[in-house]
Amino acid sequence: MANTPWHQDSSYIPLRGSHWANVWISFESLPARNAISMVRGSHRGARYNGIVHDRLPEPLYPDADLPRLPDVEADLARDPASWDMVAWDTEPGDVILVHPGALHGGAPVDAVTPDRHTLVLRFFGDDATYDPLPGVDLPWMDDQAEGAPFRSDIYPQLR
Repeated sequence: MANTPWHQDSSYIPLRGSHWANVWISFESLPARNAISMVRGSHRGARYNGIVHDRLPEPLYPDADLPRLPDVEADLARDPASWDMVAWDTEPGDVILVHPGALHGGAPVDAVTPDRHTLVLRFFGDDATYDPLPGVDLPWMDDQAEGAPFRSDIYPQLR
């Protein structure tokens, strides 16, 4: 089976800030080669023009002034040291925190590991602010102004 395409969740979510995380929880024992992989430090870099997963390599925002998403898979095939990759063996219930700005993907299923079931939860902190994406209209964010705290009725606030 193919790998999950490399992407940043921040290409699909209209917010900025450093206080947000995806909590990736594994329900099976997974060797690192079948778990989520990330490019170390990439959450501090550019927000890339995402991809349309079912129309690779079409950019998500054709007219946007965002850098194109690098072809991490092709780069790694040519030179395995081209990206500083991190991945871990996981056991059921293990948690991996992923900043949504981190380039991540990979993690194929294969004959040795035919199933992979995970749960991903997103948490946004105090410095999360609304940052509109190019050409994207999100009706549930209509009352948001650029730079305002990221709030919406569809994202419950935990106290």
